[in-house]
Amino acid sequence: MSSTNTQPMQNQEIEAHELNLALSERCTITVSDRITNTQGHKRSLGQVIQGIRQGEFEKWSFANRIATIRNVDTSQQKRDLTKSTLPWFSMAEFDGTRCAANTKQSWGIVLDIDHVGTDEAIEICKSELIAIPCVKYVFRSPNDGVKAIVLFDEPVTEKDEYSQIFNYCANYILDATGYKVDPTCKDICRIHFFSHDPRLREDKFAAPLSVREALAMSQEVALQERVLGVINLTSNIMHQIETINYNYNDPSQTIVYPSSLELDLQKAAQIIEVLNSCVIDYLDWIKVGLALKNVFAEEGLGLWLRFSGNPNYNDTEDSLARKWYSFPSQNSCNFGSIIYVGEKHGYQK
Repeated sequence: MSSTNTQPMQNQEIEAHELNLALSERCTITVSDRITNTQGHKRSLGQVIQGIRQGEFEKWSFANRIATIRNVDTSQQKRDLTKSTLPWFSMAEFDGTRCAANTKQSWGIVLDIDHVGTDEAIEICKSELIAIPCVKYVFRSPNDGVKAIVLFDEPVTEKDEYSQIFNYCANYILDATGYKVDPTCKDICRIHFFSHDPRLREDKFAAPLSVREALAMSQEVALQERVLGVINLTSNIMHQIETINYNYNDPSQTIVYPSSLELDLQKAAQIIEVLNSCVIDYLDWIKVGLALKNVFAEEGLGLWLRFSGNPNYNDTEDSLARKWYSFPSQNSCNFGSIIYVGEKHGYQK
């Protein structure tokens, strides 16, 4: 019985793996030995991935250079050494020198998460990113960041469409993990410096991203954000308005009712108190953090730091603060997200 049920699944996994191998080899990208050389060479993505694992690519050896870059003191030194000593690759293919006008097509996109931090934080980030559907490869950047590669099911030729796909991927990662992707990755001809990561992660069964679906979703999200912006603007104005019941006979008895924002902050504190004794799904936890920052700005930080008291986890105020400052100030999570997660874990209005 077991063999009969699992065989189709095994066949599907084998087919998916073979498809991914073919796609990685079919994905032609551009490489060059230095940033000043814009006349690159065509290679397969599979070759570049192998080079990143080994710290060398064809005649270029860069493992020792990257070790030096990671050990220098200042960010400026890291940037200078990266630009002056490392070869680069671009996911795009060019007709001639690397420039927007010569861009032929791209079979994928590289998404950068900058300044992740310690070696441990980088490995955690890699684990979170490789779990996202369509993320094929994840590896450490030459410095203290992480790069994720998503492959497409068809080549993209238009820079505007590439930018829309970036927006879709970046928003997905932000909502799923809280990590903010470097916005310069939306440039179809952007270069990325070779890195060295023997622990490069690969999802052998990651399905390529559907370009048509990503474009449709990106356009829908853009429309939703415009509508949400109007709603949030109106809501924030109303939140700030206090209700005053003025007593003309005895002004000292005038009652000033708190704004709805203050009431929401009190309610959020009650929800955090409930959540602070629970085992919480990671994505729900991220939603609460995003909503706290989006709704209450820096006033929400104090509530977020209360998670350091959850006995089910080892979060410290320092680690929570670092996560908080990785959240964007404006995102799609709102006060309803906090209530939803709270009710899911036993909070009652």
